[in-house]
Amino acid sequence: MRPWHHGVMSLRQIYSGAFFFLRQWILLPVTLGLLEASAAQRVANTSLNMPPGSPGWFL
Repeated sequence: MRPWHHGVMSLRQIYSGAFFFLRQWILLPVTLGLLEASAAQRVANTSLNMPPGSPGWFL
């Protein structure tokens, strides 16, 4: 096997790994943001049913 072939393969692995990590770093905040938004929506819906003096009002 020629040495440059191994270099090309490792470059390919680096590119695919970088693409995978970039995709993870893009998808993770989006997913967390959606979860946070839905959780905030739930908290807002439940705190509407509570009196203003209850601790849940400030969440």
